[in-house]
Amino acid sequence: MEVLTQNLFYIFWLGGLIVGVATVLGWTQIHRPATVKYICYLHTFGFFLMICGFSAISRYLDIYNIYTDTVIKILFFICGNGALIESRKRFPLMQKKIAKRVNQLLLENPEKTELALKDADKIGIAQAFEKHNLDIDNK
Repeated sequence: MEVLTQNLFYIFWLGGLIVGVATVLGWTQIHRPATVKYICYLHTFGFFLMICGFSAISRYLDIYNIYTDTVIKILFFICGNGALIESRKRFPLMQKKIAKRVNQLLLENPEKTELALKDADKIGIAQAFEKHNLDIDNK
């Protein structure tokens, strides 16, 4: 039983490390939709690992209570599920103003916008739209 608890302890911290690394990657990356999807998947995986190992952490810190344990696991589940839902969007983690503008450009000039979106995974969304002479900051 001790080995299982120790492994769960490490699983929790591994999940926390994955969430931390994904957060830092999200701050440092130019917005590329494909890359951001993988960052969302990392968050999801990390939060679900934290759910698995939280019971061992709460017992270790002497805060084990069925109610607090359940509430904190539900919070981790909500965060992980939110990251999973965000990864399924066409433009994950994009500012709403920019996503609205991109959708508007898709209606106005679909061919040119799709070409810009293909380049966005390589050079970033702002540079791709600038390259194709599309104004993303309008409105």
